[in-house]
Amino acid sequence: MRIVIFYLFVFFTLLTYSQEEKHNLTKDDYLILQDKARSYQYTNIDSSFFYLNKIEKSSNYTHKAFANAMRGYLYQLTNDSIKSKKSTLISYQYLNKVSNSEEKTRLKAYLLNFEGLCYWERFQIKKALEKYNQGKKLAKKINDVPQIIKFNSNIALVIGEMGNLNSEIKTLKSSLDFIKNNEYLFPQNEYLPMISNTYLTICNSYVRKFKETNEDKKVLDSAIVFCKKAIHHAEEKSYLKLNTLLTLGDIYVLKNDLEKAKKIYLSANVIAKESNFLVTSILISNKIGKLFYTEEKLKEALLFFNKADSIYKINRPKNEYFNEYLEANYYLTKLYYKLGDRNKVILHSEIYLKNYLTKNKENKFLSDDETLKNEVENLKKETVFEKRIQIVSYIALVVLLLVLVFFVIKNRKESVQQNQEIKAIVSENKTTIQEIQKLEQLSVNKKEKTKTLLKIDTKKEETLLKKLKQLEKEQLFLSKDFTQRLAAKIIKTNTTYLSFIVNKHFQKTFGEYTNDLKIDYVVKEMKSNATYRKYTTQAIAESAGFKSAISFRKSFKNKIGKTPIEFIKDLNNL
Repeated sequence: MRIVIFYLFVFFTLLTYSQEEKHNLTKDDYLILQDKARSYQYTNIDSSFFYLNKIEKSSNYTHKAFANAMRGYLYQLTNDSIKSKKSTLISYQYLNKVSNSEEKTRLKAYLLNFEGLCYWERFQIKKALEKYNQGKKLAKKINDVPQIIKFNSNIALVIGEMGNLNSEIKTLKSSLDFIKNNEYLFPQNEYLPMISNTYLTICNSYVRKFKETNEDKKVLDSAIVFCKKAIHHAEEKSYLKLNTLLTLGDIYVLKNDLEKAKKIYLSANVIAKESNFLVTSILISNKIGKLFYTEEKLKEALLFFNKADSIYKINRPKNEYFNEYLEANYYLTKLYYKLGDRNKVILHSEIYLKNYLTKNKENKFLSDDETLKNEVENLKKETVFEKRIQIVSYIALVVLLLVLVFFVIKNRKESVQQNQEIKAIVSENKTTIQEIQKLEQLSVNKKEKTKTLLKIDTKKEETLLKKLKQLEKEQLFLSKDFTQRLAAKIIKTNTTYLSFIVNKHFQKTFGEYTNDLKIDYVVKEMKSNATYRKYTTQAIAESAGFKSAISFRKSFKNKIGKTPIEFIKDLNNL
């Protein structure tokens, strides 16, 4: 009995220890999670929150204080000031539980830096400067050089915001020299990113100087020099390098060197794809699309704006790139208007106007949004009016044809030949009516058979079919990630019901249905866009969402009867 009690005691002791172990982080684990949280703060806030939640589960008050302080900054980045202030307050409550030590001083400096960043995001510049200065004093007290550098950079930005850009640049250059001359003071994994980030900050200061002082474009040449140095020191496939490339592209746009800007943006697009910064592709696609639009290359611009629109709809990023999604639909409305696609004009104008109202309610709209909204509304009104005129014209033409047919028949009524033709027509119509009745009966039998297999409410079926048609309009099938499971999730049903509806209304499996949509899209683009026909089979396959050129070629041949190359050759010979 004593042995049993002893083993039970050991078991529960080990169980308790293992549970506690889960809530303790080693110093290395803590630093790794910190790095991960920081690396995602400007690219994927949800991922950054995920790593901060892991840190906060630690029983260490220092860890909890840091997690809540950074979380407060992330909330502020999403414009949630209430949650931001609450998290900041909690971080200081945990700080008070930490024993007095050098580590506590360092932690307080971190908290003051995050609090300063929150005030900066709220445009409370003086309070931000106050927090930075307080944090810098603490960092100096314990000789935390990297943290001092960060505070100096933030203070320099505040000085520039207050109108003294020359002083800002001078301070940043001084910090840069100090970092370069004291490499040994910094952790190995922080040195190059800090150098790169400081170069980028100086570059941005020159850009602001150009915009705010209206100086000549030589100021932008200085910005380019520092931006290229930032790229040189940035780690490959890092968000810092991606962000720096986008900055360099923007500078070339300011210099009106659109070709260089385009090359830079396309390089950034490659990094975004390889590094899985997928959502950032919304911003990049918009930038490239606007360059093509400026050059009146409408088909190319359309391709990139559609990509931005599609990525946003599939990923639905929270509080990220909403303005870019809105902007993409603004340009899509204008592009389809110029290309004469009335249905697409109405589709994208409605998306823009609907989201504009959402943006307006949240008080996030820009000063010129009202002008853009009016422009989209006018394009929609003109398109709807043109479409109505077109419908009226078709109806008038049909009526005119019916009247002509009526008089022809009346004038020939006395003719024996006409009587024979009329009898033949009547006979044919009777045969056709009988065939139609047979087909209707077969359809009824098929519907009855389907109902016995799967019961679904008629109203629900109509709703799901309408949503499926909307997905067709939005061309979500062009994404490689568009699967039956994803489609079912978007229209809020399950794969069984979705298969039933596709089979019932299109007499196809879901795979056949999406493949046909992709092929129809490719055929339309090939016929209307000579540039599209010049793309490689692989590029065309990717644009339509096929996972490989082989599966695309096979699907194309099965549906069209020719390979893509044969079809393009026939079109070019017309």
